[in-house]
Amino acid sequence: MSNKRVLWLFNHTSLRKFVVPLLIELGYEVYCPKCFTAEVDYSTSITYEYDSSLSIPKHELDILNGVDFYEGLSSKHIELINRYFDIAIVLFYAPVLDWFATHFKGTLVLHVFGLAGNSSYADILWASDTVNIFKKLADMGERFWFAPSYKNILDIECSLFRERALYLPIGLANIEINNKWEGGDNRFLFVGPKINSNSYYHKVYEDFKKNFGDIPHVIGGAQPIEVDDDTVTGFLPAEDYERNMRSLSCMFYHSQEPRHVHYHPFEAIKNGMPLVFMAGGMLDNLGGKTLPGRCKSIKEAREKIKKLIRGDKDFIKAVCATQGNLLHNMSKAYCMPFWVTGMQKLETCSRKKRSKKKIGIVMPANYKGGVFDYTVRFIKALHHQILARKADVELAFICPGLFEVGEYKRFEVIEKLGIEIRDCSYRLHDRDWATRVTKLAGYAPKDELSFFGAQVMAMHDDASDFSDIDYMIFVSDAIGISFISAVPYTVIVHDYIWRYVPEITTSEVNNAKLLFQRQADRVMVTSKAVYDDAMSYAGIPEYKLIQSSHLCEFESIFKQNVGTIEGISSNYIMWSCNASPHNNHIVVLQGLEKYYESGGELDCIVTGADTELFSVQINKKLQNNGNKKYISSIREIVKKSKFLREKVHFVGSLPKAEYLNKLHGAAFIISPQKGDNGSFCVADGAVLGVPAMCNDYPGMRCFCDFLDIPVHYFSALEADDVFEAIRYMECNGEEIRKKLPSKDLLMRKSYMAVSGTLYENIKYVIGFSDEQTGRENIQSY
Repeated sequence: MSNKRVLWLFNHTSLRKFVVPLLIELGYEVYCPKCFTAEVDYSTSITYEYDSSLSIPKHELDILNGVDFYEGLSSKHIELINRYFDIAIVLFYAPVLDWFATHFKGTLVLHVFGLAGNSSYADILWASDTVNIFKKLADMGERFWFAPSYKNILDIECSLFRERALYLPIGLANIEINNKWEGGDNRFLFVGPKINSNSYYHKVYEDFKKNFGDIPHVIGGAQPIEVDDDTVTGFLPAEDYERNMRSLSCMFYHSQEPRHVHYHPFEAIKNGMPLVFMAGGMLDNLGGKTLPGRCKSIKEAREKIKKLIRGDKDFIKAVCATQGNLLHNMSKAYCMPFWVTGMQKLETCSRKKRSKKKIGIVMPANYKGGVFDYTVRFIKALHHQILARKADVELAFICPGLFEVGEYKRFEVIEKLGIEIRDCSYRLHDRDWATRVTKLAGYAPKDELSFFGAQVMAMHDDASDFSDIDYMIFVSDAIGISFISAVPYTVIVHDYIWRYVPEITTSEVNNAKLLFQRQADRVMVTSKAVYDDAMSYAGIPEYKLIQSSHLCEFESIFKQNVGTIEGISSNYIMWSCNASPHNNHIVVLQGLEKYYESGGELDCIVTGADTELFSVQINKKLQNNGNKKYISSIREIVKKSKFLREKVHFVGSLPKAEYLNKLHGAAFIISPQKGDNGSFCVADGAVLGVPAMCNDYPGMRCFCDFLDIPVHYFSALEADDVFEAIRYMECNGEEIRKKLPSKDLLMRKSYMAVSGTLYENIKYVIGFSDEQTGRENIQSY
């Protein structure tokens, strides 16, 4: 890159007028953002005036000018930014910081201006469930810099930010005092914006009214929400604003924040207006400790304001003659040397080629059913694309209990791909341990990690504790206790069943899962239904959400020679489920009983994990099953009904071949569950030409729409609805069968066929390199 360019991501007008011309004077081309969706604020604006400094082709500059950096970056945007910019100076906004830490190949500068009280930027990141950013920033090494505009900001920051500190002070484009102030209006000016839209400023307003409300005053500042107070002017046209600055007796500045200052006190000083301000704030650090306008108490401030309103000429002269000292540190002469040396340092931070990333695919429990099958498909699909695109990525498979007796063999399908498989264990620690670990990493908050429970769980491998892993992807959210990880992670969430069937879990487990998701770097879902639940129920910010595809496996079914099996006849209904209450067993069994009472002849085969426990013919102990009470209630229903005992057959989990043979022979499938992400039995049935009746809920709709499978939707709320749906299928099942998708259409939706979309999503989340760039087929809302 021959031209020196800076991507400067701020929209603050006064800040831009100082910083951008300074950077241009230092020889940089500077890009300023043109879009923002932040709350209406009259201190922010956009401008095209600096586009002329950019040697970027117009059609690509037009693309950048259409980007809302606050809303997210596409692959194309990332590719353009990396092509044209070596340095990005960004504001403190977690999504923006995360996107650049993940994808930007140049040097990233976080420019900050101080917070209220003793809040630190590290604390804010912790509190906003963005802890993964710390690891990403630390891994950037010399390509990340934390740039405070005031030196004392570092006093309360984490060690990572202190170690990567680069002082870049800010100032005013012009500090010349124009002495336009005349006075004569026996009121004083107080600036208090956003009174009814910001709790901090509302408290400032209330305190001001309490302490100074009896002294004639005017309150300036933009008010997005109207304030019922005649002294509040709201945003003023330039002419009216200048009149106030010229005629009001003085300005009072309330802030005693030690690490932040607003621009309006300096505007008053530049205008020649007397400034009265409280001691203990940032103005003290800028040379204000000995100034006549400084006040140590509210009483002193009231007295000085009244003297200025009365027109005390000696006091006015004393204040105005000395307050210009506060402008020194805001001058270009003061700031420029720091920017010169700072930018020189940034230029030395070369773009180092990223080393190969190692991604750990974590199956958080030793699953043997659907989650295990999904994990294998996920790894195969991702591995296939990594090889095809020559990506700088290495995979490892991580799972607890890998080396238990008889367990290792079933993971050979992964090992045969050349992928390392690793055992792990979970251990409980107290909060003090978690705090110590994060402090050693350099980014612990000042206080203990109080938002975790009394105990936290961590993964260990009894070696390096995954220090060689750059990123983890959890294929399930089955973490039932507060979890802490030093490695950034994405969690794949398949459904929020407990939202719709709360009795299947406890509030403690539910809350731990939600915390695990909220603290993830990203949350990946496989349907729009789960995407909506993640936002509306789990509270996952939209910028963290990625929608990928279902991973369906059809090849092995087509290879099964099920059509030649003898003794298969369509004289039964197939119901694939498990023993969880979300499968609507009670209502469906009641509907089946009505069906048999009315003369219905089709038997029902119930298959799936633990469904054999529903059979009254099986005297299997239930003490080790968490659903003991529920299972017992189902057995009572079956026990009391002669029809259910004779016509419904609970066969439990079946070997794959036997399951497919029985499915192939079914008249139709019943899929009555609720709250999950669809039914793979319906997909298996479509391959074998077996139609289905499905409970109508968003997850099922999304699943069937993705695969273009026509089904008969019904409501599983009442037994009568189930009964009527079964009768409908008896009469119309053949018509649905004729409309089922062909083998070719289904294969286009198989996990290998959609592996490219999965790969692009993972690449977008983690930010690794391959031989292809700028791809646009990312499925994300």
